[in-house]
Amino acid sequence: MGVATKQKEITYNRLVKATSASKSLLQMLKKAGLFMGVETKRGRYYDDLDVHIVQLAKKLMELGFTSEDLSVYHKYVESIRDEVNTIHNRLHELHKPMTRKKST
Repeated sequence: MGVATKQKEITYNRLVKATSASKSLLQMLKKAGLFMGVETKRGRYYDDLDVHIVQLAKKLMELGFTSEDLSVYHKYVESIRDEVNTIHNRLHELHKPMTRKKST
């Protein structure tokens, strides 16, 4: 297992490109609370998990799921996101370089 790294943040337009999802699908998913992004001083940014969620939702919609079907999973997506972030943070903490005190 490699060292945990900071997730890449992308803009909304890059999210559209990365997922090949229509802006209307993204708006529906955003309204349903399935992906949120993070508001920063530079604007709203999205991470790898948002990209993955949109790609999966797009596939499910292609298979016949409706927006109502997907919105049911909102609370599960939040729980999964929280768990992934917790694991990421713990791995990051485990792999921080330890500082040593100089011997005198």
